[in-house]
Amino acid sequence: MASSHASELNPPDNITPSIGTTINGILILLPLTLILVGLFSGVINP
Repeated sequence: MASSHASELNPPDNITPSIGTTINGILILLPLTLILVGLFSGVINP
């Protein structure tokens, strides 16, 4: 049963990221990019 849990955490068949992980990645990267752009624009144009 422990092996099934491991396979659930790391499915060998699902190599491509699912839609949920893609949305999570976008939600995590979007604010970071906005903050970085804001910092860089603030440094370039104070």
